[in-house]
Amino acid sequence: VSEWTRMDAEMNSHCSDCGQNSEYMSSVYQASSNNYYCTFVFEYKDEVIACRPRQNGDSKPIPIKSGTTLGFDDIRSHSNGGTVTIRTMTANITSGSKQGYSKGDGIRIFQALKPDIVMIQEFNMYSHSKDTEDDIRKLVDTAFGPEFNYYQGDGDIPNGIISRYPILDSGYWKSNVIFNRDWNWAVVDIPGPKNLLAVSVHLSTDYNAYEMPVLVNSIKSKLKEDADKGIEYFVMIGGDFNTTNRSDVKSKFADVFTVSAPYPVDQKGNDKTNSARKYPYDYLLCAPDWCQNEIPITIGSHTYNHGHVFDARVYYELHELKDVPPVQVGDSSDQYMQHMAIIRDFKYTY
Repeated sequence: VSEWTRMDAEMNSHCSDCGQNSEYMSSVYQASSNNYYCTFVFEYKDEVIACRPRQNGDSKPIPIKSGTTLGFDDIRSHSNGGTVTIRTMTANITSGSKQGYSKGDGIRIFQALKPDIVMIQEFNMYSHSKDTEDDIRKLVDTAFGPEFNYYQGDGDIPNGIISRYPILDSGYWKSNVIFNRDWNWAVVDIPGPKNLLAVSVHLSTDYNAYEMPVLVNSIKSKLKEDADKGIEYFVMIGGDFNTTNRSDVKSKFADVFTVSAPYPVDQKGNDKTNSARKYPYDYLLCAPDWCQNEIPITIGSHTYNHGHVFDARVYYELHELKDVPPVQVGDSSDQYMQHMAIIRDFKYTY
């Protein structure tokens, strides 16, 4: 937040049961219908501390700098304007036979690439049947940080969205092909007046072409339903599409997303994302109005103008693991890791 005005909570008509608490607010911010954000402030000795709402776990105290109304970067929702760079990622990078992240290969890749918003697949720590909420919280804390929020879907290998920014709303659409698999979405409160609708999917290996029209229509329906309420979004979709070529994605997703080349690549220009690097299994797509904010990614001596496919084996081959600590040589070559992660960066002025 760049500018906060201190006021008594009872003066804000959009907050209920605020009592005599104080809060810092800029202009009133409507997260969704009848849903407004309040950041409460309390004083401790010589410090002023703010606590903002959070979707999972306890709120993180945010010190307010002495003599100013400037807060930490992760509460920028109410900013009066600025520029922000957001790294997005899609990742189905589990390892081990249980389709989880406990082995650490994928976690190290997350730590190295430092995404702000992740559309994740197979969102398990150990396995879905054994994981507790604390296990998932530990996964998020370790891979990204305790300040990150998350939404985890259902199923044995659930999708999810992990975000540095608050998650205002979330939900799912049922797959029309796989009975125990959903397509999951979250409304992410990125800085500025317009939120990001992030969709995380894991499509069928054999019948993904039958899922795609239903998935696209679900996204369109969500956009229209909320547009009728005066709510508009930037839109991204990320996930494991399990496609062996791009023809179906090009023909079925073009109404909503930019689907044409150029695509994210590795250091050698390879845009394929399965473990053998022969097929375009994975996608990280944006709608045109969000795509126009894309900026190049620079890692080490390489610049990627339209996103990066991360493969630790290529980094090892080119002696570039030093550019992506703490990644290790085998982190993309576990026998059960069938996909490579993709990242894309966006610079947004609001």
